Amino acid sequence: SYPSRKIGVTVQFESHRCELAAVFMLEHDSKIIEYYDQPARLKLTYKAKSGRPATSLHTADYFVIGDWVGWMECKMEEQLRELAEKMPNRYVLSADGTWRCPPGEDAAAKLGLEYRIFVADHYSRELQRNLTFLDDYWRLSYPPPSEELVNKIIEVIKKSQGIGYRDLIRKVPHLTSDDLNYLISRGLVYVNLSQDLLIDPDSVTVYTDLRAATACLNLKASNSNELPQGTIPVALKAGEKIADNGTVFTITEEDDKIIQLMGPDGGT
Repeated sequence: SYPSRKIGVTVQFESHRCELAAVFMLEHDSKIIEYYDQPARLKLTYKAKSGRPATSLHTADYFVIGDWVGWMECKMEEQLRELAEKMPNRYVLSADGTWRCPPGEDAAAKLGLEYRIFVADHYSRELQRNLTFLDDYWRLSYPPPSEELVNKIIEVIKKSQGIGYRDLIRKVPHLTSDDLNYLISRGLVYVNLSQDLLIDPDSVTVYTDLRAATACLNLKASNSNELPQGTIPVALKAGEKIADNGTVFTITEEDDKIIQLMGPDGGT
């Protein structure tokens, strides 16, 4: 099970390669507000491979509320190809490479909702490897770090957003890699698990949360010589103000590697 900070409950998953990858995506997608496991069943009606009418009461993996609302089923690519061979009218590979479930879409549409298939293989191998690496921290009763230690970790990260994994351990007395991995697995600190491999700590950077990571990376990109088309560069100077998702931050410290931001509540 995965302890969701977004919805405040524990979310069930069967496979860390499939459902857990979906849960991680839903948890960290800012466009998703809520998601729940074991949603209400749908009655699917379609033609079997034999051409005869078929009906199935189907429980999707998750119900999602965000920039779209509806049911989400999680599968691996190989599973879908096998299912499409057995039930060609239930699982369909579109011309654009996306997998669909037309009877699921029809059943959801009657309620004004959507039905989508999440294909775990389409997400990065780094994410898959990281979820496997963190699996023990979800499944085993690993003792959480003390509140005092967690507060010290957050304090150090706030002063150096994007700090290296090993640098953070060196700067915080008594912090172990197990402690840090526990915090990462619980979403109490943020690492881009779709990019940074935890088995290679030298490549891992740590932030307080996704918003801080996004703000810092956007600032660094705006100060780069290779800006995306339409990007407006800003000066990274102490005292300058920037906005992220409607929240105004003030730059309190900056150098070539570290940017420290202060929010409207005075926190950094």
